[in-house]
Amino acid sequence: MSIDLWGRDDPVILVELHDSGRSADLWIGVLNAEEVAVKIYRPTFDDGGLFDESVAREHEVECDDPRIVSALFRGVINYPGSRWSHVLVMPLIDAECLRDVIKSGALDSGSKIAISNEIVKSLASFHECGMIHGDLNPANILAPEGGSKAYLIDFEFCLPIDMDRSDIDYSRERGTPGYIAPEIEQFGIRACSTSSDVWALGWVLAETLNNDGLPEDRDWRKHREKYGSKASMLNNWSSGYGGDIDDSVRRCVVIDRRHRIKMSEMVGSFESHVSQ
Repeated sequence: MSIDLWGRDDPVILVELHDSGRSADLWIGVLNAEEVAVKIYRPTFDDGGLFDESVAREHEVECDDPRIVSALFRGVINYPGSRWSHVLVMPLIDAECLRDVIKSGALDSGSKIAISNEIVKSLASFHECGMIHGDLNPANILAPEGGSKAYLIDFEFCLPIDMDRSDIDYSRERGTPGYIAPEIEQFGIRACSTSSDVWALGWVLAETLNNDGLPEDRDWRKHREKYGSKASMLNNWSSGYGGDIDDSVRRCVVIDRRHRIKMSEMVGSFESHVSQ
């Protein structure tokens, strides 16, 4: 099956289904004799335009960091009747999603800290490019074999850091359960910020470094009632890599975002540890 792309004379050819997610299917395709990843969203629906805006923003993401896997081309696929779907074409990365890598238990001690460092640096780079990810979780991170690289993917929920959200209905929440920051659960997308990305980052790093030591309950409301809003959700967790890493990751998941660690501190903490 072929799909026409905007601004190109040659279509992308679908080869095989690679994965299915909540909002889209991911196919392996061929474009100009090169293998590519083809993201086909679920058929469009009327949500007041938020979904269409999200796809447009994902297509427009620009960041020079090679760890940020942004879209190359865009198109649509038409179905019988009036149904149709958005399509994005992206570079194909030979890697597994971090969620599956963690479950496999294949990462050794050196690989865990190296991948964590890459995740921290890639998110910091994305923020420097003026964007909030909005859905950071292990399924949206690719980790190639070898355990020293990581790539950020799936920018469907991204937002510009300086975007004015006052005149748009961003009262709903969105993201992956277990990684949605408290302020977004309370106030919706309008509360999305780099700090909400930091909250998700903390859980991702904790799962990567020591998944066995994580608390089973991520209910921040219960935690706040017991320990207060300045408390970390990971106050009893340990990475196994030393107090500096423990402190940095714990400070990511402080309930009150005003007391969360800054990305510049995260970068410094992990870089110094990896370089030792």
